[in-house]
Amino acid sequence: MTAVLALAAVLGWEPLRVRFGIRYSVGAGAALGLLAVSPIFLGLVALGGLGGIAVNRAVRRRHERQRAEHDVAVFARGLYVAVKAGLSLSSAFSVASVGLCEAVTTDVRSLLRVARRDGMALALSEAEGPCSRLFAVLARSHTTGASIGDAIAGFVEERREARRLKVTEAARRLPVKLTVPLALLILPGFVVLTVGPSVLESGRRLLGPVFPLP
Repeated sequence: MTAVLALAAVLGWEPLRVRFGIRYSVGAGAALGLLAVSPIFLGLVALGGLGGIAVNRAVRRRHERQRAEHDVAVFARGLYVAVKAGLSLSSAFSVASVGLCEAVTTDVRSLLRVARRDGMALALSEAEGPCSRLFAVLARSHTTGASIGDAIAGFVEERREARRLKVTEAARRLPVKLTVPLALLILPGFVVLTVGPSVLESGRRLLGPVFPLP
């Protein structure tokens, strides 16, 4: 069985590396190595692999969500510049969404497609996705006849303030988060320095007659 697993690892390395990247390929090689040592590790390897895949997907979704939130703010600022430059709202959408993440560009393309069929006001009011809050602000402005530039500027300022509050809250929580690692790093050394001499002296007294200590 060891020879079969070794042959599978050699033949499957390059396709795995091309398809899944070096990280997953190394994980698959390690799994085959554990299986070659003992088939008992099969369940542990399977559980570890499934856990790693679940964690990787959760981290990827979190990064995609954070990237979409960041790109929505970038899109709003670009939209404000395009509108102030005199472009129509549809043209401003197309120009401001260039180079952003797929979630934002897909949302904008869907909005423009619905706007060409049903009108911009209805498309903005029914839009869903990462840009839905911005589109709701634009829908109110479009319906009431208020300045679109001022509406976008207000949205940008709101997002900037929310970002500032989020960073401030994270900075306030930082000392609490650092308490545990600081305790884990400082407490062992403190215990060794304070209790260690007493333990050594007690050991010297108890074991001295049996094992003479220098």
